Order: sequence, then structure tokens, then C-alpha cells
Amino acid sequence: MNELASLDGYPFEVRYSEGVHAEAVRLAELAREAYGYFSRIFPDTAPALTARFLTPSDWSDGYGMPEYDPIEKRLRAATEDNRLWQSFGKIARVASPFGAHPRLRKTYGDSDGKLQLRRFFDLLVVHELAHAFDQQGGAAFPAVWLSEIFANLSLHAFVATYVRRSSRG
Repeated sequence: MNELASLDGYPFEVRYSEGVHAEAVRLAELAREAYGYFSRIFPDTAPALTARFLTPSDWSDGYGMPEYDPIEKRLRAATEDNRLWQSFGKIARVASPFGAHPRLRKTYGDSDGKLQLRRFFDLLVVHELAHAFDQQGGAAFPAVWLSEIFANLSLHAFVATYVRRSSRG
């Protein structure tokens, strides 16, 4: 693993792979926005964590799926469109109900109409950050699936609030 660079000015530590400064800033800004949102929702919780925005050379296995490690208090996310995300796009083409894939391409397509799921997977940084809030905030879910529902609902609430606030200008 390479030595990771750092970004200052965030309520959590930020590290990133060489050559991806702009992506690290973009993802760190998203995480900062979500951290601020969750801090207002859960005012007595301020999780300590390190956010790591990585290239494949700095990610030992399973590159691509964002995750939060509660033991090491590390959140990691990929910095590039990768095979894992692309495979989901291929699956969606054949597995989506009639009419769903064109809507997916409209939302997540590039200028050529090619599916780019990076913006969706970037949002999973918010889901994983919600796990830091639940685990360091003292939540005691009796089953893992309840923790996942909490993180999914937290992501949904953040997106709904963020989109509404952004649309007001």
C-alpha cells in the first residue's frame, strides 16, 4: 500500500490515494455534508473516523464497495468507476423490469448514454457514515438487518433533505 495523502478541514480524518485529489475532495465534501446533517439529527454523537478514498493499488480486496469498519473506525470508498459498479450496470440491463433500464440510464448515464453508476455508489459513503453514527452513538440494534435499515433510511433522509435544500438554491 502506498503512503496516503491527507486533506485538512473536515470533522473527520481524510486520507486518499496518490493522483486522485479532486475525487477525494469531492467525496470528502459529500461526507462532510452528510456528517453535518447527521450531527444535527443526532446532536450528542460525533463519531471519530478516518475516511479513505482509494484507488485499486491501495485497496487489498473487493475493490469498489464502500464500507465502514467499526473496529478500525475507517470508512473507505473507491475513487473511480470500477468493474464492480460496471457489473451492476450489466445486471440491471437484463434484470430490470421493462422500462426501468432506460430510466436508470437517464439518471446515471453519461453524455453517450452509457451507464455510469459511480454517482449511486458515491452515495453509499453516506450510508456507511450512518453506520459510524449508529455504532459510535450507542445504538444497540438486535439484528444486523436493523442496522442496515437504519443506514438506508438515513441515506434516504439525507438525499431527500439535500435535494430539497439544493433545489431552493
